[in-house]
Amino acid sequence: MGQALTNADKLLTIPSGCGEQNMITLVPNIFVLKYTKDIGSAGAMLTQKAEKNIAIGYQRELTYQHTDKSFSAFGNSDKSGSTWLTAFVVRSFAQAHSVMPNLVDINVISGAVSWLLKQYRVETGMFVEPGRVLHRDMQGGVDSTGEKLTAFVLISFVEAHDKFGDSIPYSIKTKLEANIASVTRFLESQYRNERLNKSDAFSMAMLAYALGAVDSSVTSDVIIDLNKLAYTKTEDGIIKEKCWQCDKQNNSAPPVAAKRRMGFIPPPPKPAPKGIETTAYAMLAYLKKEDTSGARPIMRWLNDQRTELGGYRSTQDTVMALFAMSEFSQKESPTPLNLGVTVSYVMENGTEKTYSFPTVDSTQEKLINRQHVVSNRQHVVSNRQHVVSNRQNVVSNRQHVVSNRQHVVSNRQHVLPSNTESVRIGASGTGYAVVTVSYKYNVPQGDESPDVEVIVNTWSDDGGETTYTQACVRYNGQDDSGMGLVTFQPATGHAFMGQQNLKDNLDTVMRVDMSSEGELEVYMDKFTNTDQCLKVQQFPTITVADLQNVTVRATVYYEPDITKTVSYNLKMETGPPKCRGSTCGSSLPMIQLSVWIGTITLVLFCQYIH
Repeated sequence: MGQALTNADKLLTIPSGCGEQNMITLVPNIFVLKYTKDIGSAGAMLTQKAEKNIAIGYQRELTYQHTDKSFSAFGNSDKSGSTWLTAFVVRSFAQAHSVMPNLVDINVISGAVSWLLKQYRVETGMFVEPGRVLHRDMQGGVDSTGEKLTAFVLISFVEAHDKFGDSIPYSIKTKLEANIASVTRFLESQYRNERLNKSDAFSMAMLAYALGAVDSSVTSDVIIDLNKLAYTKTEDGIIKEKCWQCDKQNNSAPPVAAKRRMGFIPPPPKPAPKGIETTAYAMLAYLKKEDTSGARPIMRWLNDQRTELGGYRSTQDTVMALFAMSEFSQKESPTPLNLGVTVSYVMENGTEKTYSFPTVDSTQEKLINRQHVVSNRQHVVSNRQHVVSNRQNVVSNRQHVVSNRQHVVSNRQHVLPSNTESVRIGASGTGYAVVTVSYKYNVPQGDESPDVEVIVNTWSDDGGETTYTQACVRYNGQDDSGMGLVTFQPATGHAFMGQQNLKDNLDTVMRVDMSSEGELEVYMDKFTNTDQCLKVQQFPTITVADLQNVTVRATVYYEPDITKTVSYNLKMETGPPKCRGSTCGSSLPMIQLSVWIGTITLVLFCQYIH
């Protein structure tokens, strides 16, 4: 957890957005605060920031609660509460209760649990989804039911029972316990009788975690079948890394000699968020079985996928992976620490240098944060058509030491020259460490997904005082897109104005928000295969002599790789658009908002108990 703690200011964000996004930005605050409190290293500033964000997210989420106590992504704008989101809220609020015991109103939990119990169907043994399933991987079939959703609700029920059992009204608690038993028997039966798709790694990982949460005797068998779907990386017959729904190419890297012949080779592309989420559930299943040795290769793979800030590619995979990593960190048995780490690196001219981090041992009692800067300059990689600018390599090393149960976090960094060609890490002594290297470089922008198409037009009236920008979005993918997000970047010196007047004209628009950067964010139920056109009104707040290009971006929310960005410039008017479909013309919906917006680095992370 070293990277996550060092960059906690990037993970501890103020919750915002729709009911799902609010929860997804709320939860990392809970995990970081819980982890730092558990290891005894929660500083006053971090605690204050996390608790403030959790309180804001909690209150904000209550605005998405229906009168029947369920939750949905867009609150009363939705016809019904969502089983998935309500279960996610129950689960997350239960986790928040462990770090802020006086925050969550028990009536919120008991009401949500009571509503969820009503979504259970005895005849099928599963829960139904009467609302919107914006996180599509939670949907267990075309009728919004299935074992995945049922397992997800079971996990939430167990969490609620563990954290709030004594406070939940007796009548609801009795029904909750009976339902946990019934759902457990159903999932065990589905597995034993071969009614589950055992080739679906996501389903199997979630099932393993859910059954592990109730200490089912079937859990070990599910994990055995789950392992048949895993990709593994071995060294000398020992499994070093393990993952699910990840590309095989991510488990291997070109040899150093090949890199020197071909010039700099970027690392393989990161796996899709679903692969990270699946692997996180699998690791949590191992941890429920108290099998930290089995979880360790999974932890290594998850650690490899993190960004230099300690997060992951999107929102939900970050939530689940951070949860899994924090659980592993707390369950892993630390070893006595007396460890030295040495970094040897070869530069482009063949010069080899070595840097040794000071030895970390069990006698240290304070936070250490040292940085050693060698150089940080531009470097053009030979035989390649791009420039590596301010490339940074980060080696992070987290270690545990046991002695008197007091945790200390150590963060050490080393910045390498930007013309470094290879890095070799050596360690001596005793102790457990995780070392990661991260670097930044510039490459030509790749092609965006063809599944999303965006056409932008601009025009003005009132003598040029008021400017309109219209973006028409079309989805060309085969499957349902799920929730979409269209982001308008304002022109320099301009602001969005007016008030919302959209949903009556385009029913797929669910919410309009303004980001902290002044961007207009339009949340849509889904993108369709016909044009969905959005018209934004801007007006100048200051005079700008030379307007630069800004963008409109359309993204499939839970698949961030499916995105399309189009530039526009208010001074290059295209005129009112010619229609491609029935949504264009004088009845075009208007979005208005009543808001005025005028190197290479090695990092050594150590954590231990002494």
